[in-house]
Amino acid sequence: MALVWFLNPFSLFGVELLGLPDVLCIFLVALSFLLLVSEQPFLSAVALGLGAFVKFFPIFLLPPLLIYMHLKGARRRLLLAAAFLGVLGFIGYFGWILPYGFEYLEIPTPVTQQILFVGGIANTVNPVTFGMFGFYGLQYIFMKKDGPLPMLLSALLAYYILAAPGPQYLMWVLPLVAVDVVFADRLKRLVISVLLAFVFLQWFLVSSAFLTPSGYSLLMFPLGGGNTSLFSAAIGNFLDSRLVDIIILPLVSSATFAMVLAYSVEQTRLWFSVPQTQ
Repeated sequence: MALVWFLNPFSLFGVELLGLPDVLCIFLVALSFLLLVSEQPFLSAVALGLGAFVKFFPIFLLPPLLIYMHLKGARRRLLLAAAFLGVLGFIGYFGWILPYGFEYLEIPTPVTQQILFVGGIANTVNPVTFGMFGFYGLQYIFMKKDGPLPMLLSALLAYYILAAPGPQYLMWVLPLVAVDVVFADRLKRLVISVLLAFVFLQWFLVSSAFLTPSGYSLLMFPLGGGNTSLFSAAIGNFLDSRLVDIIILPLVSSATFAMVLAYSVEQTRLWFSVPQTQ
């Protein structure tokens, strides 16, 4: 699992290119999952609350965490304590965001996200809010097996699909995908490898070959300035071409989204087929 995570390029490019704090949140999500499968749900909720304090997307794992605890027979007091810790972290996120202005609740930045129930079309239900509540309702009604991995992974994938299907945000699910790869058969590993390759290609195309503010790509060739090599200029011209904008990027993006959606459906199907944990 550690090897799969540390060898992936998404964390490097996410931190170096955009300065995202997501890697810290991802660590706390992975820690929360580890504590959960180690039968320490209270500490799992603590890690999840800390993740939501840094960047709020881990809060979407709180409902499946509570559902899992309920299926494992947790007492009401423990459920309430876990819910309180998660919500407390979410409130803490508002505490350090709001002093900089309310606009950070609806405008995504490298260190903030749009709050799902803020913005959208006036006087209508926010589709992301509706979709996530619908997902949690289905999970609560139909969940019959207590597999923590498909419960948490499918919840993060649902939010990714509904709210932030950009390639860089797939970092959120990669540690849990790494766990899934460890126990997957050969065919599923191949499918996940192809999916990640398409996501990486999509990111390469939409970010001008991982271009940094200095004009250099993180792949170590310059795409701007007076000393640009012919090789670098050719890559830059290709990425700016109509062929990429009209044909290649839409095809790659559509294929990537379709594969993520199919993988999400597979994780949701496992609600019904995973064996009971011991």
